[in-house]
Amino acid sequence: MKVINLLPKSQKKELELEFISHQILVFWIMVIITLVMFVAVAWVFKFYIAQVIASNDQLVAESQAKVGSAEYKSLHDQIIGLNGSAADIKNLARHHYDWSGALYQLSGLVPAEVQLNDLQFDAATGKVDIDGQARTRQDVLDLWANITNSQYFSKINFPLSNLEKPVNSNFSFSFYANKDKFIDQQ
Repeated sequence: MKVINLLPKSQKKELELEFISHQILVFWIMVIITLVMFVAVAWVFKFYIAQVIASNDQLVAESQAKVGSAEYKSLHDQIIGLNGSAADIKNLARHHYDWSGALYQLSGLVPAEVQLNDLQFDAATGKVDIDGQARTRQDVLDLWANITNSQYFSKINFPLSNLEKPVNSNFSFSFYANKDKFIDQQ
């Protein structure tokens, strides 16, 4: 159906201007309502975020109070002490010389006819002093040769006085253990 407007031109223009002004008014009302809603939502989120921040600040303050308490400081000091003790034990274990290994190696080098009377180990230097008796001079030389050829011992101090008697000879000499061979590898 077709609408025919028989109004004069001036009234038509007024009617058209009223219609446009009404649409502009509705547009601005909608913009203002949208803006108010946006501000309201932003304010609600701001309030919510402020509450969350305040709650987290309170939790942080409580945690700091616990950490600052004497009980936790005592526990912290105990943990630091235990860590230091564990580090000391590891360090000692890393530098521990397994003298039982040296004794075991030395026992394999002593001939059957040789008797050791005194055996001394110096952990700081790795020096080994031995005194003993052998049935023959050759047994003393065999012991000296065995220790000389061993990869576990070095720097043998073998005085010639050990070879004075051909039978039932007393001997005394010193040598050094190769510490690297006896460090306990744990």
